[in-house]
Amino acid sequence: MKSLLMSLVLFASAQVFAQVELGKYAATDAETKNILANFELKADGSLTFTVKTKDGTLPQTNCSGKYTVKGKEFAAELTCQSVLLPKASVKIDITNVTPAGLRTPQGVEVDVKIDALGSDANKFLLKKAD
Repeated sequence: MKSLLMSLVLFASAQVFAQVELGKYAATDAETKNILANFELKADGSLTFTVKTKDGTLPQTNCSGKYTVKGKEFAAELTCQSVLLPKASVKIDITNVTPAGLRTPQGVEVDVKIDALGSDANKFLLKKAD
């Protein structure tokens, strides 16, 4: 019974992670191109995340956490090594994301909600970085 339950959990996890491509990504805010984020998705559902601004108003912040994919929404709960941003919740609408689009020079425009920045979505350009 225990092995059956573990098999079901592993199968469900594989189905969730099959919806996103593992590896490194880069995202830049579409409006000002000032906010730069990089993250790496791992097979165990964990991710590492860094964010900074080109103009230095936000120094590089390193975060780690877990991610999930439900339908067309990517969500991550992060713990960060920063007094200014100790925790963050990130949601990305991945409706328009395709493997080909992620490999274009510009990337794919996505709506990103970061709880620390308010409830409104911000447009980012998302692309593969590996």
